[in-house]
Amino acid sequence: MKHATDTPPIQPWIYHGSPFEKAPAKTYGFVYQITNALTGVRYIGKKAFFYDVKRKRKRVQLESNWRTYFGSCKELTADVARFGPKAFAREILLLVPTKTAATYEETAALFQADVLRAKLPDGTPAYYNRCIGGRIFKTQ
Repeated sequence: MKHATDTPPIQPWIYHGSPFEKAPAKTYGFVYQITNALTGVRYIGKKAFFYDVKRKRKRVQLESNWRTYFGSCKELTADVARFGPKAFAREILLLVPTKTAATYEETAALFQADVLRAKLPDGTPAYYNRCIGGRIFKTQ
């Protein structure tokens, strides 16, 4: 029988070389990179620390799942399931103050890394990312 403690451990988010454990005040979220240590393939994305919900005519802020998050990419999450979360390094590239800044900085990081064209030495794609901003897609 499986227990909650049977879940494989997750590598902590790393920020400036140290484990990152607490969301700073007045910070919306972060831009991150996840690297598959076995294949070298990476993923760049953004994540919010909190989200708002409406409860009895009052807005309440709840913590998101950022501590255990592995991105929204189907290929990445499939590899996490296949190789286990310990096989992935999770790095916070940049803390951002607003949702708009998160979108801008994520898009800038995606273009700077050339995620749609970058290749590993064996010719396979270097990034799990297959589109930028939901509008610019990788061609076959």
